[in-house]
Amino acid sequence: MFTNIYFVAIVLLTTLTGVSHGAPLNVYAPPLITPAEGAVWIIGTNQTVTWDTSRPPTQITQRNSRLILSKGGRLDVEHPLAKDFDIMDGQHTVTVPILPVGDDYQLILFGDSGNAGPTFSIQAAPSQSSA
Repeated sequence: MFTNIYFVAIVLLTTLTGVSHGAPLNVYAPPLITPAEGAVWIIGTNQTVTWDTSRPPTQITQRNSRLILSKGGRLDVEHPLAKDFDIMDGQHTVTVPILPVGDDYQLILFGDSGNAGPTFSIQAAPSQSSA
C-alpha cells in the first residue's frame, strides 16, 4: 500500500550516506515539469511525465530511475508507475492505473534521490453511455 514519504526519504538518505565511494556523491534530483500543478489525469490514459535535465552534476551516481505515485503524502512504492529508465531521458510515458479519484496526487522521481512534483488530480473517464 502507500508508505509515508518521510520514511522513504529517511531510508534513502541513510542508504546514500552509508555508501562508500572514492569520490563524493553527486545527488541528482531534477525538478518535475509535468504533470503541472492542477493537471488532471484520466484513468486508463497515457500521460507523459517530464523533468528538467538541463543541470546534471558531472557524475550521476544513479541513472536508473523510478516514478512513484503519492496520494495524500503516502507513497505507493510497491507499485511504481515506471522503473528502469535513464534519469537523463527527461521524460517517460505512463498509463494511469485504476485508482481512487482525487486531487491530492503527486509523482516522485527517484534516481539517487527523490524529487516530488506538484499536486494534480486523477479522475475517472467520463461515461460513454448516451441517453
